[in-house]
Amino acid sequence: MADTPNDLIRQAVLKAREGHPQEALEFLLSQTPPASSDLATLYHYTVGQLLLGEGRAREAFAHLDIAAFRDPSKVAISDARNVAQSSIEKEGGLATLNQASSPLEQLTNNPFYLPLEALLAVLAVAIAARCYRKGLTPAKKRQALVSAVVVWGLAATSVIAHYLGSRFSRGRTATTLVLRSGPSEDFLELQKVAAGTEVRVLESRGNWIRVRISPSVTGWVPPSNVLLFNPPSTRAEP
Repeated sequence: MADTPNDLIRQAVLKAREGHPQEALEFLLSQTPPASSDLATLYHYTVGQLLLGEGRAREAFAHLDIAAFRDPSKVAISDARNVAQSSIEKEGGLATLNQASSPLEQLTNNPFYLPLEALLAVLAVAIAARCYRKGLTPAKKRQALVSAVVVWGLAATSVIAHYLGSRFSRGRTATTLVLRSGPSEDFLELQKVAAGTEVRVLESRGNWIRVRISPSVTGWVPPSNVLLFNPPSTRAEP
């Protein structure tokens, strides 16, 4: 019987405990599970921990940030992510890793945004229902109608903002990549992109994707070393 992804992760952990962390890391990086796998969180956390142990904080941050996004309730993941983040901050490089998202995208990435959007939807329904209650005076009915219009407007705005803020998939570079002017190695090299850099996937063409790394800088990279926050089955299509 073939090893399951869980068995593969367990084997890598055993290799690391036996004093072969580099071998364990190479083994895991060659066995990447699908982004939609239930074990993807454990995989990214394990890889991140091994990379931290090797002093590769930027690469570790990419994996740990993905793991923390997928399971924000795990304290161990958040702690490891914070260690990687602190290490990058000491080098003065954290700000350069987080320039891809627009203010609207940053807003919709906030974990409080979806609960707020749901609350507005519930309020909109409740206030609309109140307009049809029996016994309301004309003045109160007008007041309820105005409130309903306002809340429905806010709810509609939040839905539109959510769509606009999430239509481009968000990810981080797992390794240092070369940003090119077109979808091939034959195109001009624009710049090198450090491991851990946030990207927004704008489009794909063949075996290449066009990404945004800052408001004014876009280019093409292979997708194999870009880690997506959302699995392909649920992310917005570029």
